[in-house]
Amino acid sequence: MSQAYMSPAVFAYWVAEEGLPTKGGKVRLNRYMSASDSNGGSYTSQDLLAKLRPLMQKTHSEPAFQNYIRIGMGQGYINDFINLWNWMFDHLAEVRTLKVQTYKVEKNKDADGYTKIPGKILDLAQVFRDGRPFTEAMGELVDNGCFGWDCIGFVSQYLITISHINEYPSWKSDQFLTNGKFTPVKSLAEIEPCCVLVFGDWHIVLVNLVDYIQTDDQKGLITAKVSVSQSYTGGPHTRYDRILTQAKSGGSVVTQTGVLDNQAQCIVGKNADINVYYLPSMAD
Repeated sequence: MSQAYMSPAVFAYWVAEEGLPTKGGKVRLNRYMSASDSNGGSYTSQDLLAKLRPLMQKTHSEPAFQNYIRIGMGQGYINDFINLWNWMFDHLAEVRTLKVQTYKVEKNKDADGYTKIPGKILDLAQVFRDGRPFTEAMGELVDNGCFGWDCIGFVSQYLITISHINEYPSWKSDQFLTNGKFTPVKSLAEIEPCCVLVFGDWHIVLVNLVDYIQTDDQKGLITAKVSVSQSYTGGPHTRYDRILTQAKSGGSVVTQTGVLDNQAQCIVGKNADINVYYLPSMAD
């Protein structure tokens, strides 16, 4: 059994607001990035990573990454980010030789699929110009889509941090309910911190804290007010005072207000192998 010693909110604040520690200072991973074209794509990140790796190999200095490719898919390991950014700090002369092509994706109007649209060129000699703080330069790369997390990247790295899992699972959101053993609760009254809210196969959210649970027998509704942590619009963050409702009559479908920016229903999953005991300094 793993212990959730750090709340999802503290985890989100650490990576996105405080920043991950590097030799050049703390770098904020505060962007949503997904390899899925429907969620913006990660072609800019993939372009940068494809150009960095030959430099590492040329200088015989490539760090021992757990999974380099995942960095460019919005699902990078925390230590892989830190190792890569430390390498960049130590090899700024080589990094400054690169030019990175940025991209955006647009949905095709008259056909299925998406089109990759080239944007501006990032000249890393300018991004990492002399005298500019390393953290500021890295922030420009993050802002331009070179690094980030999608929803599964965020949830997976939290579960790895609390030692619930050892490595990134190649699951879609709804597979956390099956392969991940986050069993759907029969009643919203069972919701607890570190449950997941699963929105089909396209989004997953961590429950940070449960403020209250109320049952209205007259209306036949169960209501919970919660805070949730996720990587979504704006990157990793926590939303407070969000309302979940479920009909008492049965079924596992839950209606949310404010967890996402749009109306969508979800399923609450709970894993009996996670013992929630936030340390006082790591609760929110």
